[in-house]
Amino acid sequence: MIALGTHGRGGIEKLRFGSVAEAVLRESRSPVLTVNPQVEVPDKVVINSIVCAVESDDDSQRTIDFALELANGLASQLTVLRVVGEGENPRDDRWFEDLCERIPAEKRDSCKLDEIVRRGDFLEQIFAEADDLVADILIIGVSHDLFTDESLGNRTTEIIKRSHCPVITVPIAK
Repeated sequence: MIALGTHGRGGIEKLRFGSVAEAVLRESRSPVLTVNPQVEVPDKVVINSIVCAVESDDDSQRTIDFALELANGLASQLTVLRVVGEGENPRDDRWFEDLCERIPAEKRDSCKLDEIVRRGDFLEQIFAEADDLVADILIIGVSHDLFTDESLGNRTTEIIKRSHCPVITVPIAK
């Protein structure tokens, strides 16, 4: 994993023209942990609560697997949050059910997992849930295609810039 601080400047102009953090996010094939300037640095780092925000496509598998492994290794509570749009059936996808089944049997006893489905704006629901749960880390999956799409790339940078906790972006292979 790569860990970086961000300056919190700029938006799309910064994404297109440059910061080191965003260049690494664009190119990395490894998860990247980013910490923006508004994240309060504790005296002692303790990770009790992890929120993993996913969408309804199969590309979320790698993100969920990473989050499960991290939460299991840290004995942390993991909340998998799925935000759905109006009119979308939140249980259309079978992969979202029984997430603990993805953990190897010998580690499953320590699985502390909640699954939450929220309707509404993707960004606002992520931030609200992370704040409500006092998340220590927020995990999202990113396709490197997202950084070439203005709207989706902007959504990713907004999450990184506005989060009150560190964000881990997990690259999704395309």
